[in-house]
Amino acid sequence: MKKKVIVIIGLLFLTLLAGCSSNNVKDSTKINYADKEFLSSFKKGLEKRWDLPEIDLTMDIQEQKEEYLKAIDIELNEIKGYSSEKFEDTKLQEKALSYINILKEQRESLDYFTVDEIKFYETWDKISAERSKILVDLVDSYKIEFSEKYKNILDDFKLNAQMAIEDDTKNKEIEDIVNKVEFTKVKEEYGSSYYEAVVENTSSVEFEHFSLEISLIDEEGIIVESTYSNNISNWKPGQKFKFEFVTQTTFAKMEFEPQYFIKE
Repeated sequence: MKKKVIVIIGLLFLTLLAGCSSNNVKDSTKINYADKEFLSSFKKGLEKRWDLPEIDLTMDIQEQKEEYLKAIDIELNEIKGYSSEKFEDTKLQEKALSYINILKEQRESLDYFTVDEIKFYETWDKISAERSKILVDLVDSYKIEFSEKYKNILDDFKLNAQMAIEDDTKNKEIEDIVNKVEFTKVKEEYGSSYYEAVVENTSSVEFEHFSLEISLIDEEGIIVESTYSNNISNWKPGQKFKFEFVTQTTFAKMEFEPQYFIKE
């Protein structure tokens, strides 16, 4: 009888042990999502960067570059590890990766800082505008709260983001205008070909000046001539204008680049 009891107890013990093992396997396969940790690190990185003193523009240019790098790295180091983490919210993951990449691009743009000032500021301003949009989107979408000491800084980012979005809208509208341009040859005279295109200002802005830089391209894809159309001043939304140009060059196709000033 004792032997039988011992066997039963042993079987119960093995059953319990198997159950525990099963639970352990289940726990070990549980996915640890990084959503909350990223948002916390994102906030921490921003606060660290915002706590840095403003860059002293009287410093040597190489010293200024080092300060810029320090500012970017102090933020990037907090979040760059999340590039390979799993997120439950796929939209958050996309935004996190975009923000990490934009910081890396900001860092790379500093390669121009000591060698080509114009190129640097063109690149830096474009990247900074994109950074502002993603930053504000993350803050607003995930209700990230900052103390009062950072209010003015955050307000500046929100203003920059809004301006960047408005610029994106204007650029898209202007791109749409150019995409609808279709020049037609209207006559040939004394070896010259005359082209016209009637174009409507379908954008929401008034142009103080607007013209087209035209590249004439041969069958091998080589630009054989660059020329300009006539221009219009004070071009209001909804107005149509006849753009014209003349050439004596034989070409296979043409491409356009707008040249304009928007009326303030």
